Amino acid sequence: MCLKDDIPSPFQSSDRDHKSMVRLSLFLKSVKRSQKQSVRPRFPITSDILKQMRVKLKRLFSEFIDLMFETVCIVAFHGFLRCGEFTVDNASNFDSESNLCVSDVTFYEDFAILHLTQSKNRSFRKGIDIQLHRLNNILCPYTTLKNYLQLRSVKGKCALSDPLFINENFSALERKYFITNLKFLLEACGYQAVLYNGHSFRIGAATSAGKANIEDHLIKTLGRWSSDSYCRYVRTDKSSIKNAQQQICNS
Repeated sequence: MCLKDDIPSPFQSSDRDHKSMVRLSLFLKSVKRSQKQSVRPRFPITSDILKQMRVKLKRLFSEFIDLMFETVCIVAFHGFLRCGEFTVDNASNFDSESNLCVSDVTFYEDFAILHLTQSKNRSFRKGIDIQLHRLNNILCPYTTLKNYLQLRSVKGKCALSDPLFINENFSALERKYFITNLKFLLEACGYQAVLYNGHSFRIGAATSAGKANIEDHLIKTLGRWSSDSYCRYVRTDKSSIKNAQQQICNS
């Protein structure tokens, strides 16, 4: 219309009209946002769903992939992990300095430490340590992770700088590969896979924690949420985190 009637474009203004053009631009942006389609809901993978997945994984893929997938799912759940924290976009770009590798796991008598070099809420690459306790439950992250790494050792692919989670050809676990097989697993368990994604473990852990009546400040500690600054001043010992993980499993 502007070209047809030889009218100057409203977005090409002089300094005099600059302020009005800024307001118009902001108005159009708000209209555009209001017309966006709603985001597809992301359903939680709760402890109950995870237990069903674990049973199905005893005979779904190969022996190694079944155990690897079981380990990833259980660790992602207890660690409140984001998908990007345990997968890579492209295996060829794996970097042991920033992506999870074998050396990022340290076992102690009753718990393990999973070190995340980079996390969404951690700046300056300080990283964070996540506790994974030995639990009296089939969703025990400590035992599952230990069994997985023992199988890795048998296969001769467990160097400290190797990716922590790998597929059958020993390359780093890619996000697309993980999501595709996660949806296949959920379908095999009778769920609508389209409703779930890699973030469903983090959502499911928080959901299960709420169902188990875990205190808010402890859920924020487990999930590494930065909201509510008082959480920085709450001291949480290992026994509290262990008990919380046990309660989440039993919820």
